[in-house]
Amino acid sequence: MTSTRNSPRAQSGGERKTSRFSCAWDDFVVQHLGPTGRRDAYWVHHLMVDGVHQRKGIASALIKALFRKAKTENAAVAIACTTRTNLKIYQAFGFELKGRKDFTTPWGEWTGWMLFIEPSAMHV
Repeated sequence: MTSTRNSPRAQSGGERKTSRFSCAWDDFVVQHLGPTGRRDAYWVHHLMVDGVHQRKGIASALIKALFRKAKTENAAVAIACTTRTNLKIYQAFGFELKGRKDFTTPWGEWTGWMLFIEPSAMHV
């Protein structure tokens, strides 16, 4: 068993800050998707394409594959992002903006946007 009590992160309060951020994030999700929002929808945690391979349809293909799967199960899809560029991309796929929040995190200040799409709005 290992202890993180003496780790540099613990000594700097990083674990406490991460915990506060996690709670703030969870509250943000519940506020905009409801208390069962994470369980009632497919959740895209990360969707990243290396810069060398961007603008080749890779992310679009992944999103469309997810939409096909979600539609067969009549399930919604939720996604969050932290850049305006990604916000516009997801909205172009039909995701509806559910909320925006500015966060103070252990890694700095950033804005999070919560998006959601119902199966009937998914186009594949």
